[in-house]
Amino acid sequence: MNDDHIQPAWHAGDIPAEAAAWFARHRADSPHPGDPEAFESWSSDPRALAEYRRVSVLWSTMDAIADHPDIVAAQARTARARGRNWRTGATAVAAMAACAVGLVFIPRSEMPQQIAAAPLLQSFRSTVGQRMPVALADGSIVTLDTDSAITVQMDAGHRRVTLDRGRAFFKVAHAPDRPFVVRADGRSVVAIGTEFSVERDMKGVDVVLVEGRVRVAPTLGSTGGTSVEMVAGDRLSVSAGNQWTLNKIDARRATSWLEGRMTFDEAPLGEVADALNRYATRKIVFADAAVARRRISAVLKTDDMNSFVAAVETLRLGKVRHGTGPDRLIIDSE
Repeated sequence: MNDDHIQPAWHAGDIPAEAAAWFARHRADSPHPGDPEAFESWSSDPRALAEYRRVSVLWSTMDAIADHPDIVAAQARTARARGRNWRTGATAVAAMAACAVGLVFIPRSEMPQQIAAAPLLQSFRSTVGQRMPVALADGSIVTLDTDSAITVQMDAGHRRVTLDRGRAFFKVAHAPDRPFVVRADGRSVVAIGTEFSVERDMKGVDVVLVEGRVRVAPTLGSTGGTSVEMVAGDRLSVSAGNQWTLNKIDARRATSWLEGRMTFDEAPLGEVADALNRYATRKIVFADAAVARRRISAVLKTDDMNSFVAAVETLRLGKVRHGTGPDRLIIDSE
C-alpha cells in the first residue's frame, strides 16, 4: 500500500477520521518508526481509544461476513445509494476509513440475526521491523513485536487471544467476570487486569509479568499438568521439551523492546545476533561457533545492527565480513 494513503490524518480534533487513519496505518504492510509512541499519546484520550475500538470492531465484523449473501446484497444497496463500490485489499482499508466517518455504513439491522450475535473474531500481524499497537474491543491494548501475529476471539463471557507467532505485550482491561486468556504453543496465560508479555518461538514459550498476577497452565488437551502462579517481576520459560523455569527479573528491562531498546548483560554474541535478526531482513550469521559463544554487554536499538557489528570488531571479539549477497553479515574468528 502506498504510504500516501495511510498517513494519520489530523482534522482539528476530528476523532473518527483520526481513528480511521490510525487503523488503516496499522493495517499497512510496512513498518512506521515512532508509531507506537505517537499512537499511545493519541489514544490516551478515552474518546479516541473508544472510537479506535469501534473502527476495529466494524472492520472485523465486515471482514468476517463479507461473503454472506445478505451482506453482499446490503453492500450493493449501499453502493447504489452512495455511488460507491466495496472492494478488497488497499481499497477496502480506504472504504473502512469511509465507514468510520459515516460515509458508508451497513446498519446492524441489515445483518442476518445469527451473524449479528456471533463472537468477534479478529486477526492482526506485524511485519519484520514493525511494532504495532492494537486496541481490542474490550479496552485492552496489545503491542505486537516484529513479525508477530495474534488471533482474537471475544464474546459475552470470554476474551481469548492466540499468539500464532512472535511476541506480544498485553495491557489487559480489568473485567473480573471475563478472564483474559492468551494461548501459545499449548500453554494458557490467564489474567484479569494486568500487564505482561508472551513470546513464542522454536525454543518454547516465555512469559514476563510486569504488573498484577497471572496463572500459566497447559491448554485443554496439551501434555504436562504443570500450573504456575506468577507475580510481578517473574519470568517463566517453558521449553519445547516441557521444562518449566521460573525466575525473578527486571521486568521493565525485559520489555524494553516496547521502546525500541534491548539490554544485554554478558550475553553470548549469538544471542544478541538472534535478537537483532528478528528486526532486520539482513541477517547476522557465525562462521565459527566459538565466536558466537563469546560474551558482550550492550544496550542496543532494535534497528541498530551496525552498532553491534562495530562493537564486535572494536572489542576484537570477531571479524565481520559481508556474505555472498547483501542480506548476510558473517562474523568469524580474527
